[in-house]
Order: sequence, then structure tokens, then C-alpha cells
Amino acid sequence: MSDGTSNNHVLVRSFGNLYPAEFAAVLNRHRYEDITALLDLLPSEDRINVIASLFQPYATRYLEQCTENQLDEWFAEADVRVVVRIWNRLAEDTRVKAIGRITDQRRHDRIQQLVHVSKDTVGSKIDPLFLEVHGQESVARVRTLLKENPDYEGPILITDNTHSVTGSVHPRRLIRSESDTPVNECLQTTRRLPAQTPIRNAVNLPEWQTTHYLPVVDRMNRPLGLVSRDDLIASPLEPNSQKDRIENVLLDITESMFDSVADLFTTLERSKK
Repeated sequence: MSDGTSNNHVLVRSFGNLYPAEFAAVLNRHRYEDITALLDLLPSEDRINVIASLFQPYATRYLEQCTENQLDEWFAEADVRVVVRIWNRLAEDTRVKAIGRITDQRRHDRIQQLVHVSKDTVGSKIDPLFLEVHGQESVARVRTLLKENPDYEGPILITDNTHSVTGSVHPRRLIRSESDTPVNECLQTTRRLPAQTPIRNAVNLPEWQTTHYLPVVDRMNRPLGLVSRDDLIASPLEPNSQKDRIENVLLDITESMFDSVADLFTTLERSKK
């Protein structure tokens, strides 16, 4: 190996180690076929941190090629928050088997607690396939991403530096936009559904009148997937008790506050530019 090539590998490893989210953002600008070699240059403990920030389709495709031993290593040793982020990027049978092989009971229970969702919540009905792009990505890049995923029907979720959802954009809105326009300028505000939102609370939201999908997010407002009203309607609902109705009202208030605070931070962030 030449000194120049060796130095390049060292730079790649250092970048992936120190700035995994930024490294993933660079990879996200390229085709999947072009990024696997760069991922493979990273040590295992750094690679999983980058994978957790990749576009969901890229991350899923890469994880499908990983061995059981590799997945077991990450589930046993990686940051629990990272494990939770890749959870929804794995096929259901794969993730169930992976978590079942964790020997540390405390770690097993912690991960299980974080990924568990009740069957009567929107989190149990999500479609884990979604497209997520940083707000500063160009419209041209998003168009390329859509061409690489021609069967994708949902909105593109727009996120900030913390991977929090700031809004969404429908592919139709990109037709009239200049190629070099940051996708942030095309986004529409969207209601975000915390994963623990009861289905009975979400099924009749007014937002369904203008959209087929809403994003489901975790406690940090990071995207977990999309949910459609048709999927929610297909779920059997339990009768509401008086206690349930009170809890539903409180949850609606909390969700509204959640969205308002998130939008405030987004507005403040834009005002600094």
C-alpha cells in the first residue's frame, strides 16, 4: 500500500471516528454502491455509529449483508442509543434474534424497554421505510435519491443536525424548485406522532385531510418511520373508559406542546443564519 493511500485511509478512519454523523452526511450524497468500500474501512465500533446516521434505505441494505456475529457485537457493545436507532433498520426476525442473543441481562432489558411499543399505539403500525435528508441538502440530491428509490410513495422527512424532524416535503413540490435550492426552503411543517401515541387518538386527526402519511418519532423527535391512516383504521380499537378519555386529552395537550417547542427551536436556528 502506498503512503498516499495509507494516509487517505487514516483520514477516513479519523473522520468516521470523530464525526460519524457528518461522515454519514457525506456518504449520503453518493450512490449506495460507492459507499460500502468506505464503510468497510472503518473499525467496527465506528462503523455502526455512521450506519445509524445513514439514509434509512442505505442503512437497511448494508445491515442485510452483515453477519450474525457482526450484529451480535454491535448489540452487545455499541452505545444503546445507536442500537435503538438501527433497530428499525433491521428486518423484524433479524432484530428479534439479535436481541435474544444478548447475554448481559441488564443491557437486554434496557434495549427491550427502549424499543418496545404497545400494540395499541402508532409505533406498532409504522412503515420503517422512509427517506430522510438534512435540510441543507440540495433539491438535486433529493431528486437523485428518489430516482434510486422509484417505488417510494411517502414524503421526504427533513431533519436538522440532531436528526430531529423539522418538516417534510412531497416530491411534487420539488418539480418547481431550482436544483441547487436547499430542501429546507421547500419543506412544509408536519405533525409528528410520538411512537407511544394511542391509535384511537391519531386516527381522526385533521392532518389526514391533506396527507396520506405522518412521521412517527422517538422521544428525541428523531424519525422512526411513517404511518398511514389506512393502517390505523385497520387496527381494532378498545372502547374508551373515562380514565382513557382523560389521558387522551392530556396526551393531545402534551403532543401539541411537543410540536410547538420543536418548531420554536427550528425558528431560532434559522434566525441565526
